[in-house]
Amino acid sequence: MKNVVFIFIIFSLTVYYGCSKGSGKSVASIGGVQDSTIIVFTKNVHDFGELKSGESVGCNFNFTNEGKKPLLIQNVTAGCGCTNVKYPLKPVAPGKSGFIEVSYNTRGKQGHQRQVITVFSNGSEHPETLIIRANVH
Repeated sequence: MKNVVFIFIIFSLTVYYGCSKGSGKSVASIGGVQDSTIIVFTKNVHDFGELKSGESVGCNFNFTNEGKKPLLIQNVTAGCGCTNVKYPLKPVAPGKSGFIEVSYNTRGKQGHQRQVITVFSNGSEHPETLIIRANVH
């Protein structure tokens, strides 16, 4: 029994120190998309504040390609038909910026609203989430 506990402790320490401290790189950057492109938004949430039902509004979510290779936004989806999006179809060069244009129609909406926009790109291992909010009267 002592041998099993000893082996478990040695194995745990080896895995911990071998994976997290040995290389000096974060796990996300080893051979992943972080080595090539990095999409960085200036903000991920836009609050329209108080709106009247039936009002249409819009905003831009600005981003920069902070990576070393061109950034390609593959798709952008909105949570419902009341939210429309436009995004760059051409690659964004390293160090350059762009934006995702969002328009929101409050027709038929009442109360606190929260819509999620999902951005799929080669600049992140996971989709980025953008949020718009409003209080509709």
